[in-house]
Amino acid sequence: MENQINNNFTLNEEDNVDLKQEIRRYLRYWPWFALALVVTLVSAYVYLRYAPRIYETYSKIKILDESEGLELPTSAFVFNRSNINLENEIEIITSYRIMERVVRKLNLNTSFYEEGTIQTSQIDELPLIFDQIIKPDSIVSYLSYKLTVEDEGFQITNLKTEKTFTFKEHSTYSSNHNLPFNVELDSVTPLSQIIDKGFIIKFAPIKSTSLSLKNKIKVESIGDLSDLLKLTMKGESKELSEKILDTLMTTFDNDGIRDRKLVYQRTVDFIDKRFEFLAGELDSIEIDQETFKQKNNIVDIATDAELGLEQRAQSEEELFKLENQLTLSELLENSLNTNNESDLLPANIGIQGIFQEL
Repeated sequence: MENQINNNFTLNEEDNVDLKQEIRRYLRYWPWFALALVVTLVSAYVYLRYAPRIYETYSKIKILDESEGLELPTSAFVFNRSNINLENEIEIITSYRIMERVVRKLNLNTSFYEEGTIQTSQIDELPLIFDQIIKPDSIVSYLSYKLTVEDEGFQITNLKTEKTFTFKEHSTYSSNHNLPFNVELDSVTPLSQIIDKGFIIKFAPIKSTSLSLKNKIKVESIGDLSDLLKLTMKGESKELSEKILDTLMTTFDNDGIRDRKLVYQRTVDFIDKRFEFLAGELDSIEIDQETFKQKNNIVDIATDAELGLEQRAQSEEELFKLENQLTLSELLENSLNTNNESDLLPANIGIQGIFQEL
């Protein structure tokens, strides 16, 4: 028992000795550890200070079920599940057709950047009056221009050809040039705020800009039973990202409205054409029926029976009148044959039609 205690004590003493040796071994390199810590902190500060700030902007959109209230309850309705295919809606939102409309509406193939001491960051718009001359569809290659605001005017350099243009009085409208844009000092922005600042103006083709925007926007559903979609975009300019997402949702909504109107219009056109066809068919059938009746002397029993009764009553009445006139005529003839020449003839015995015809 005593030997076991002594052995344990010896092991613990050896462990303590090993730990101290390890500490002494690495303690000799403490200047390197301190230097690595300082370098790490300085690098983190420089990165956070001068790295471009990327903002994440997101928005939510609700997809409406067009069949809601029009169909009988199904199992999806009983278990509170949506009938909307969100995968299809996501594909429509991120389609090239929708992205191209957003690019054209916001003129995203023209971008602006502000040069800083260390970095160049993207901005929503220039603090100047900017008038683009070149049409978006005419941009077939990438173009870049640097605009520097000086005391007496603007200096614009084509970064591809390195050709420089100088404009006085802070306006390009009064000079002849072949630049794809015009700029002028804005009366709202004081010159002192933008003096000696540099701005980059870039032009890109519509197709490449649309594909780039498609890659920047992420669309995902919120939950399994939800009909909400979350649109997320990362960018250097919060204002520009908000504009893009708002325009994207509006374009998607208008696209759905346009599609529904087209479907309704096609349905109405089909019904109108079908109605005209059926009306023509009915008219043709009635004409053929009337012709067939005339050729085969066929009448409608119910209608013709009622018409026959009326005509028969009128015929019997006319026959009775004619027979009455005929009887009176015979009496008058007998009277003429039997009476003498000096006898008077009967007056107003009721013979009218005969004398009228005479």
